[in-house]
Amino acid sequence: MIATRAYGETAKDARRKAILDAAGHLFEAARSLPTAALIAKQAGLAKGTVYLYFESLEELFGALVLDGWDAALGELEASMASASERGSVNNAFPISFAAMVETRPVLMLLDGVLPELKTRMSDPVRQAFNERLTRRLMQTGERVEAALQLPTGRGVQLLVRCHAMARGLWQSFEAIDPSCAIASSVLPSFSSELREALGEYWRGANADVSPSHG
Repeated sequence: MIATRAYGETAKDARRKAILDAAGHLFEAARSLPTAALIAKQAGLAKGTVYLYFESLEELFGALVLDGWDAALGELEASMASASERGSVNNAFPISFAAMVETRPVLMLLDGVLPELKTRMSDPVRQAFNERLTRRLMQTGERVEAALQLPTGRGVQLLVRCHAMARGLWQSFEAIDPSCAIASSVLPSFSSELREALGEYWRGANADVSPSHG
C-alpha cells in the first residue's frame, strides 16, 4: 500500500512538472499566455488534466513563478554559502544575484506579467501565492543576513530592492528594438548593466552598514 501510494505521488509530481514545463516553453516562445488546450497538447495530456492540478491558468503560471523563484533563491543561497567558505562573501551577493537573474529569462518575462496575473487570481489562490513567496523570501533573507552579519530584516530588504532594480532594467531592455543600430552601439547589454547597477547599489548599501555588521 505504501509503495502504491508513493508511485501515485511520483506520477502526480511528474504530470504537474510536465504541465509547468509545457506552459513555460510555450510562454517563452510566444511571449504571451497560452491556452490550457495548447499546454495540455504540449505536455501530452488531456486538456481536463490541466484543471485537475490548477484551478485556473493564473494559478498555473503563479506556480511557475513560485517554483522559478524557489530554485533561483536556492541557487543564491548556495552561492552565498560557497562564498562564505572562501572568505569572499562581501562581494558575492550582487554577483550571485545578477547571475541568478541572467540565467532565467522566462522567470523575468513572467515576473513582468505577474501583477496582471495576480489581479485575475481568486482570493484564496492570491493569498496562498503571497504567503508562499513571502516565506521563501524570508528564508533567503535570513541566510543573507547570517552570511553578511546584517541586522534582522536587512536581508529581505536587499532582496526586494535588487529584484525591483532587476525587473525595471529587464523591462527597459525588453522595450528596446535590438535591430536599432544606434541603440545597439550605445547601450550596454542587460547583463553588464545589471551587474554594474547592482554593484553600485551594493557599495552604497554597504556604506550604510556599521563596521560591526560589515
